[in-house]
Amino acid sequence: MTGSKYLSDHLGPLRRFLRRRSPPQASQVGQPWNDVYSQLCQRLDPSTMAGQHVIGHVWGMWK
Repeated sequence: MTGSKYLSDHLGPLRRFLRRRSPPQASQVGQPWNDVYSQLCQRLDPSTMAGQHVIGHVWGMWK
């Protein structure tokens, strides 16, 4: 695909955030959604397209 552009999502950091197992940052699995969302919003701005896009991936992973 010479000369063309395409989007590529790198979701590894998001997956690690949601699944991490070692302290001090414990796994998000089993945590209340409001707590997880709050932590995401500390790192992302949900009012931007990029923030909304990443949070949308969380919903995709959740299902």
